[in-house]
Amino acid sequence: MKRSELRKVLEEWFDVERYEVIKKLTLQQFYVEVERRILAYNMLMRRDTLPPLSRLLLDDYRNKILRGEILFSGDTSTQGHGLS
Repeated sequence: MKRSELRKVLEEWFDVERYEVIKKLTLQQFYVEVERRILAYNMLMRRDTLPPLSRLLLDDYRNKILRGEILFSGDTSTQGHGLS
């Protein structure tokens, strides 16, 4: 990934306005959300090596993040999550 592409992705990913909904989360829910986003980021770095279904799930997850959606499902563990 070129530096200019990386900058664009980071600016989208960390747009502060997209994170306003985080104020509604408990500390534990916030922790789970951050953990899941770290997992998604690590998977994005090796996206081309993932099976097609995993790529589709990852792309959907990424798009939800970029739209500012909180992905917390109510379960405070990341084990068994669709991306893990």
